[in-house]
Amino acid sequence: ANVTLSSDGLGATLDAANASRALVVSDGARLTLRRVHLTGGWSSHQGGCVLVGGPSVGVEVAQLHFEDASISDCRAVRGAGVFVQGGALVEMVGGTIARCSAEAQSGFALGGGIFIESGNVWLHDSAIDECSAEAEAGAGGGGIFVQGGALETTSTTIANASAVGSPAVGGGVYVYSGDVR
Repeated sequence: ANVTLSSDGLGATLDAANASRALVVSDGARLTLRRVHLTGGWSSHQGGCVLVGGPSVGVEVAQLHFEDASISDCRAVRGAGVFVQGGALVEMVGGTIARCSAEAQSGFALGGGIFIESGNVWLHDSAIDECSAEAEAGAGGGGIFVQGGALETTSTTIANASAVGSPAVGGGVYVYSGDVR
């Protein structure tokens, strides 16, 4: 299924009110967000605001396209802003992910802004700002955590990101494995 959510002017806001994720983009689906603002997403595991992809085999991978859209104030243990899995494709052009926090009471907190488990993420003319990963047991990738797949950025800023814990690695970006360009 191909779906486009588009708003004129300053854009529309979808607020998950810290009760659940704002969106799930499943395998076989393509979602385009234009001037749409997602906020207040929460998950006790992964994909606080948006979960993209799944473990399906033989199905077209999930695709999420952001155009002048934003994600803010979301929480999860991994990928508080966006969690990418199953070879999914995420493209952000002119977008922002801000104030998202990966937090864990036990275990590791990873990827405050984005967690790429497997898949491809392309960020152009975008920003990851004030995102963090924090857990006493360890944290990584306050802005972006890459476990697999690929990350490509052009004209993109990652600022004011942090990882807090013991150990704490990659306040802005941490690459465990995968391809970063």
